Amino acid sequence: MSPSFGVFHPVPLLGNYQQTALWLVLGVIYFLWIAPGIVRWPRWILMLLAAAQLGGLAILQVRAMYVGIGVIILVLFLFGETRKLIGFASTIGWGAGALLALLLTVSALGIQLQGRMGPVTFAFVEEQAKTVFAVGDANTRMAHDVDRADWYGEVWDRVRSSPTNLLVGEGFGQALIDYVNEDGIAVRQPHNSSLTVLARLGFVGLSIWLLFLALVLVRYVRFLRMQSAPEGTRVTILWLFLCLLLYLLTASVQPTLEFSHGSMPFYFLLGLGIGIMGQREYSFDSQPFRVRAPRTVNA
Repeated sequence: MSPSFGVFHPVPLLGNYQQTALWLVLGVIYFLWIAPGIVRWPRWILMLLAAAQLGGLAILQVRAMYVGIGVIILVLFLFGETRKLIGFASTIGWGAGALLALLLTVSALGIQLQGRMGPVTFAFVEEQAKTVFAVGDANTRMAHDVDRADWYGEVWDRVRSSPTNLLVGEGFGQALIDYVNEDGIAVRQPHNSSLTVLARLGFVGLSIWLLFLALVLVRYVRFLRMQSAPEGTRVTILWLFLCLLLYLLTASVQPTLEFSHGSMPFYFLLGLGIGIMGQREYSFDSQPFRVRAPRTVNA
């Protein structure tokens, strides 16, 4: 019902859910770690909201965010964030319980919920998650997996078609793959933002892009390992660090950074984290800042 606009890919002004799964997962840990310091809501309400967002993944059915949950757990484990890890794990349990209650309710009412890729059932989510690790029934593999393999092959053939393409890429403008989806819309990108960088800018551009990401990641890790960081600042940076990781995870299977609705939030949050670290990295002080009164000179 919403009016749509766009050159190559018409996008509805209202109801565009391209990044919803990503923001649901990021919203879970935001409610758990940052919201308690902003609003004075009861803890159980924040936990319930976090669990509801986690349960929403069963409807959106985005496999990258199943992996994203594992990434969050791994990062918390590596940084020794035991309390946050336990809280996140308990929220997963709450989310599963809320989803089970919802499924039992709609089943009793004779309602069948339809998700983005299939029915909203634990069995479908389990089979979908197995395809991430190439286990389970081979017949349940997603058609997009086959499409992506073809797209990656097409892009690699373009990259190595000439020394110029290999070194500096073919530039912008031309579609990188030859594919039209079921809605008749031409798909121009190979659903991997770094591979797009390689095709557009060659190994020179890809090297700069990867160096940029490496420097940013090292900066985050060094900051989070500092023991003198205030807890509020540390929690915010930890959340922004996970934003970066989950964004890069999404960009490895989607053309996330090729479109404004993906790239603008990514670079905004990235710049926000760098700004906070730049201001706080060398100015940690357990004592609050006080303005000294001017000294008086006795005659």
